[in-house]
Amino acid sequence: MDYGSRLSRAVAQALARHLGPRLLGALAREDVVAEALAAQRLLLDSAPASRAALDLRELGETIAAALPQPAEPVAGWWAR
Repeated sequence: MDYGSRLSRAVAQALARHLGPRLLGALAREDVVAEALAAQRLLLDSAPASRAALDLRELGETIAAALPQPAEPVAGWWAR
C-alpha cells in the first residue's frame, strides 16, 4: 500500500468495508520490499526500520492473536 496515495487509501478503505475483519492488514509499498526479495533476504533482516517491516510485524501480531492458544502440556506425558 502506498500511504501517500489517495487512490491506495481509498482502495484500502473499500477493502476494509467489503472484507471487514477478514482483512488482516496491509504492507507498505516500498522499494526495500523488492530489494529484500531480489536479494533473497528477509525484510525484517534487511530493512528492520522500514514502514513495511513495521506493517509486517503488526500483521504477524494480528495473526498470532487470532490463533488459539496452545494447550498446556500434560506433566509426564512422555513417560508413558
